[in-house]
Amino acid sequence: MNSILSVHNVHKVFVQSSVNVHVLKGVTFNLYPKDSVAILGLSGSGKSTLLHLLGLLDVPTEGTIEYDGESFHTLSENERVRVRRDKIGFVFQKPFLIGELNVLENVMLPLLIEGRPSVIAKAEAEDMLCSIGLKERLLFKVSQLSGGEQQRVSIARALVKKPPLLLADEPTGNLDYETGNKVFEALTKLCADQKTALIMVTHNRELASRMSRQIHLIDGVGVEGAVS
Repeated sequence: MNSILSVHNVHKVFVQSSVNVHVLKGVTFNLYPKDSVAILGLSGSGKSTLLHLLGLLDVPTEGTIEYDGESFHTLSENERVRVRRDKIGFVFQKPFLIGELNVLENVMLPLLIEGRPSVIAKAEAEDMLCSIGLKERLLFKVSQLSGGEQQRVSIARALVKKPPLLLADEPTGNLDYETGNKVFEALTKLCADQKTALIMVTHNRELASRMSRQIHLIDGVGVEGAVS
């Protein structure tokens, strides 16, 4: 099976007050269709830094990242935008929904930006929201939703275009245990149904253990292995 994402010997160095801070020191792994991978590590271990690199929001200091055989380093900025738009969905710790829009409009937005006719965008957004248990919330404003409902809307928005890869940065971090568990189940089910590979940064070892693979960032190096 061909990988959709290949990460080889990735390093990231930041310069702070003329001092080099070597955050990532050689991360290597392949991601395959339908994989669900948890990224774990202590605070400051480089989890979010790695996710930003994978999402083409930053560039590695050393090493290579490839998407479907396309090397990150050979892509122009416009091509990187294309990869982010067509191949990658993002879910963050905060939903970052648009308060002026209702639930349905928030999920329609990525499809409208892509140029889909509004009738088609509306139908696809409705289907996605119904599949994630928000059929009765389509016309609600963001302010009328609970925290867990807002996060489910952000998941629907990220997956409505059916990207092959979803990157999630602590998507349950601001939620209580029960709500977080429901959001996690909705996220993983949708990814499985759409055959979307999932990479999720988390501190929650119990949720990480329910994913197919775990990568621990230890002293800047990615070590793959089950949660102990």
